[in-house]
Amino acid sequence: MGGFSPPVASPATVNTGVRKVTEIETATSLIRDVDSDIQFETPEASPLTAVLKTLRKQDPADQRKFEWFFVPEFPRDLSITAAATAAATQIVVAAGEYTRLHRGMQLMNNRTGEVFIVGGASEPSSTTVDISGRAGAAAMEAGDALRIIGTAHEENHDKPVIRSQSEVAYFNYCQIHEDTWGLTGRAQNSASYMGNEKAYERKKLMVRHNQSLEELLINGVRYQSSTGGVVNSSELTYTGGLNFWIGSNVWNLGDTTPTEEQFMNYLGYVSQFGPSGYEAKGMASGKLVLAAPAWMTLLEKWFKDKVEYEQISNKLGVKVGFVQSSIGEFMVKLHPMFGRPGYRDRLYVLDLALLGYKAHKGRDTMVAEGVQTPGGDRFEALIRTDFGLMAGGDERAHGRAYGLAGA
Repeated sequence: MGGFSPPVASPATVNTGVRKVTEIETATSLIRDVDSDIQFETPEASPLTAVLKTLRKQDPADQRKFEWFFVPEFPRDLSITAAATAAATQIVVAAGEYTRLHRGMQLMNNRTGEVFIVGGASEPSSTTVDISGRAGAAAMEAGDALRIIGTAHEENHDKPVIRSQSEVAYFNYCQIHEDTWGLTGRAQNSASYMGNEKAYERKKLMVRHNQSLEELLINGVRYQSSTGGVVNSSELTYTGGLNFWIGSNVWNLGDTTPTEEQFMNYLGYVSQFGPSGYEAKGMASGKLVLAAPAWMTLLEKWFKDKVEYEQISNKLGVKVGFVQSSIGEFMVKLHPMFGRPGYRDRLYVLDLALLGYKAHKGRDTMVAEGVQTPGGDRFEALIRTDFGLMAGGDERAHGRAYGLAGA
């Protein structure tokens, strides 16, 4: 007759000799030595955001769309579309160019050096323009370039018609950039080697948020849709970044490496324009060059011992290299993000006096905690920035290059 058979316990593992640390670790009773100072892969990859937010006076936007005006130079260059003899009293200019001319305006043929004035019994009203006073008269060819150099009027003359250039209106949008994080109720109570889990998650999100601001300031495209929102079909806006605004001085190297002469020619052209350019400041240019590591290698080789590194702001803690050249002084900065795929061939030349970080009034970077649904067993928070890029003035004051070989 079967009775109860008590279970027999498994024998314990027997260790021989003194107790070793590996045995304690195997038993999971060893307290781990974990550094609470977390190292991030790219913690400070946003120098452009830092410079624009700190070095320029904050000027918030009152509306999600902000605008500015730019007055370009009066257009002085024209072109001849038909040949004319040295004795001709009329020339034919390209379509629309006659509207910038008036009687007494003095022009020069760039090819021949001849100088003459706009004449005639009435002001120019078509592409056929009367001319007179031909000093150093020479035959003109189709395609000759003319330059307005001033005016020359006879002693007893009537005032000419008024010509002036129109201002150009530009605009950009603010963009709502937002990141969220959260913890369950138990996760908040749990002890961690990282210390305060809530603060740790906030730090992670703030790093990511700032890096995204940097990428948006560089790569953003201006966009607006009244019903583009994915949740409530409300308005959706993007801010236009550097790539959107820099349209003229874009240099595609096509997987080649420029010579020093080619690069200096490019830099010289970009340095001509803007309040930090040599036309406005002589040789005291204040352009900032943001470059990828491959570009920095070339710059170091070309400039050799001419680069001097200084801290441009104690508040920022940002060091840049200063380079003196025949076309002005430049600030040179290695961009930490440009070592990443998609950025390794990039270089930007920026006139900082024309660029600005534009936050929607009262909506610059802010942290909102406790945004979870009431009654939920969790904690949630968000980081939100409503911002845009102000790119005033002449966009030729900036430049960007890409397609560097081997990058």
